[in-house]
Amino acid sequence: MWAGIWIDGRFSAAAALLDEVAADDPPVAPEHDPPLPPKKPRRSAVFPAGVQSGADFRMRPRTLVFARSEGYCEIMATGCHLTADAVISRVPRRGDGDASTLFAVCQECAITLQRMDSQMIYHLGYRLDSVSDAAATPMLWRQKHRLLLDARGGLRDPSVLASSERPEAHEINDAAFWIAST
Repeated sequence: MWAGIWIDGRFSAAAALLDEVAADDPPVAPEHDPPLPPKKPRRSAVFPAGVQSGADFRMRPRTLVFARSEGYCEIMATGCHLTADAVISRVPRRGDGDASTLFAVCQECAITLQRMDSQMIYHLGYRLDSVSDAAATPMLWRQKHRLLLDARGGLRDPSVLASSERPEAHEINDAAFWIAST
């Protein structure tokens, strides 16, 4: 067999067919205008805004956290499973509270947080001293954004804080690198 043609000892009968295939000119692609350059990525990120509802409608905080996380881990450290396996509190020994005190994690990221240096875990906003600090303390969300978690399950840019209260950009990047390298 050669080039998809079964010869079976009768090469002289197949030689003419093989010569015809070999003699064909290769196809030439028609000329086109060069492709357009790719569009620049948009710099504005859209974050979940939280539940927009009347005061009489209340959802459980854990439900709001799962809605905010869209079923994905909100830490995303090295080795992350990407799934929201559990909801944990930012305030130690307090499993309750509103959605600003809770976040979704996978099993691997929960273990990473347990092993993390206590100063770093507070610096990144994964742990807080009190429930009252939750709405004003940004958290490193998905290793990319330093965001405020609100009580309705939404995310906000911390630029609403006074500039003296905001962390410096290099501190955020150093912290993100530290988690990724552990």
